[in-house]
Amino acid sequence: MYAPRAGRRHLLEISSLLMLMVACSAYADASELRLVVKLRAASASGDAIAAQASAIGGVAVRYESAVSPEWHALRLICTDPGACDAATQRLRADSAVYEAVQRDERKIVVAP
Repeated sequence: MYAPRAGRRHLLEISSLLMLMVACSAYADASELRLVVKLRAASASGDAIAAQASAIGGVAVRYESAVSPEWHALRLICTDPGACDAATQRLRADSAVYEAVQRDERKIVVAP
């Protein structure tokens, strides 16, 4: 099949773009899940809370904010949604540390 010079250039650009999208798709598999946890023992150290949740859950955890000394918002950073679900179950199973582990269903409002 013969394509005019301009058409070949567009095909090359489209092919390059598709290859770039495929190459970047490995990074698109990451999944994040926001949780709200209630600690059995109150804490104000966000770094310590995130480190403990990461050790228990087996995934990376980023501390988001405190709702109170007992309630804290966390973000699980997982390889896929199944890994986040498994990490959530591990956190819920550790009743010595957590009184409650819930998905954060609050809507995030961004000011215009």
